[in-house]
Amino acid sequence: MKTVANNISLSDRRTNVIMKFFLSIAIFIFNVTLLNENLKIGKYGGVYSYGILGVLDIFVFSALAIFGLQHKNTIRHSYVAILYLGLLIFVPQMFVKLPIFPFVYRVYGHVDYIIQTGHAAPEIPTLSYQTWPGIMFLGAISEMITRLGVYILLMTPVLYYLTVLPLIYSLMKDLTNSRTNSILGVMFFMASFYGFNWFVPGGLASLILMASVYFLFRAHLGYNAQYLKVVSLLLLSTGVLVFTHFMTSILWAVTIVDSIVFSTFIIKDEKTKRMSMTLLLLFLIFQVYWTLGHTYSANLFKQRLNSLVEFMIATGAVEKWTEVAQMGITHHSKVLQIKMYFSYSIVGISLIAVLIVLRDFLEKFLKTRKSDRPVLLLALILASYILVIPALFGNYSGEIPSRILAGSRYILAIFVALALKNLKFKKILITTLPILLLLSILCTYGNMSYDYVAPNEIAGISYTSVYIPSKFYTIPDALWDFKYLANPYSILPIDSLKNPKGLENSVVTIVLSSRRIDGYVFFTGKDINIIDLKVKSSRIYFSSNHYPKVSSTFEIYGGP
Repeated sequence: MKTVANNISLSDRRTNVIMKFFLSIAIFIFNVTLLNENLKIGKYGGVYSYGILGVLDIFVFSALAIFGLQHKNTIRHSYVAILYLGLLIFVPQMFVKLPIFPFVYRVYGHVDYIIQTGHAAPEIPTLSYQTWPGIMFLGAISEMITRLGVYILLMTPVLYYLTVLPLIYSLMKDLTNSRTNSILGVMFFMASFYGFNWFVPGGLASLILMASVYFLFRAHLGYNAQYLKVVSLLLLSTGVLVFTHFMTSILWAVTIVDSIVFSTFIIKDEKTKRMSMTLLLLFLIFQVYWTLGHTYSANLFKQRLNSLVEFMIATGAVEKWTEVAQMGITHHSKVLQIKMYFSYSIVGISLIAVLIVLRDFLEKFLKTRKSDRPVLLLALILASYILVIPALFGNYSGEIPSRILAGSRYILAIFVALALKNLKFKKILITTLPILLLLSILCTYGNMSYDYVAPNEIAGISYTSVYIPSKFYTIPDALWDFKYLANPYSILPIDSLKNPKGLENSVVTIVLSSRRIDGYVFFTGKDINIIDLKVKSSRIYFSSNHYPKVSSTFEIYGGP
């Protein structure tokens, strides 16, 4: 009987290994199907044909689902197959049915849709092409229940904070062992941001990111037997984040890699340590596949390192910012002035908190030779954000520093909560918090503009000022210049704007996107003669077989 039981157990293990192997292959094909031109694009960006790999993937997932349901030990694998099958079949079809052009990260059909309609979202002008499609459903539900609708969702952070703040508070409570300090830290987290992007892809991605960070730190603080399983599951969220917000997925990649590396130094069990290193290697391969798998090269990485130096230099324009802000050129410039001082205050308070916590950490370590591991991990992640991400992406008109600031908010808020042990700092924070909360409201609603990347206005002023002397203005190449839209698409370079028809005698022509026009006016005090040049942007992907001369007054981003 024992031999029979052993044989059955061995057979079950083999079946599980085979199921896991084919599931891994199917999930890899799933990723390739969604990311590498195997989906046919419909008129509104929806997917209506899956190509050879897509059909193969549907077949494999279906077979795994049916086979897994036949055996008790493999039923959980069957559920995974059914989940991916549902994502592959129903999610793309939902894109086709949406009343507004959907946000799909790889901008499937994006350009063709705008060329054909002349609008990003003609039904609801306030909602841009970057808007997460789920807002339509949330808006409909909200309108039925509250009679408020989608605009209230866009302009208020209530649902966002109801989701995120309990997670932030719980983490702070565990790290500080102080309810008061945790509440103050949460209030700082709330006061450290402004903008209307609660339901754009970045808003959705930040929800997923915060949930992932919460479970990561829960597992990390506990260091129980489930740690590696939790981290393994969290790795899967990277793929989800790519489709909601690419830049957030990079921030999460840095976070998870730092966490795995850090864990290898403090987990004593050799078997677990080997598993952790294997997991790290697999994740690095996974991340390279997701983010750097499209024509990436050593030369491009060298450009990123050069851009990092430029970014460091560009951020030194504080005095010029202040001087121009005091001029009060336009109504919007006054709002920019408030945003500028607000951003300085948030960063300044955060840096003071970081220095206080690191000083206490060093004093404790020198006296007791014991280290505060969560502080080390948070400092490592924050340093990685600041160094690694600009090196990969370049400065990109303030987009990158603003993303880093937004992605670091939870870390900075935790440092603030930890620093509240210092009574002087606690008094300063309690005094300034009401002012910061007021400034946050003024920055958000002061000019009633839809800010996709709120802090971008501030950093963008500095970047724009560096390039104002140029006769033609364009953004540098960035990561999203990889050929996301492959063979049927081409690139319209900035050189085509040098001698546009009818403007041969023009003395100065500056090409700016709508985001940077305010920055230019704010910085120089001069109005811009905006001319419709019948081109889509300074650098843009466009389809050569669909009305290539249709004008567009905004940039089309293939990035976050």
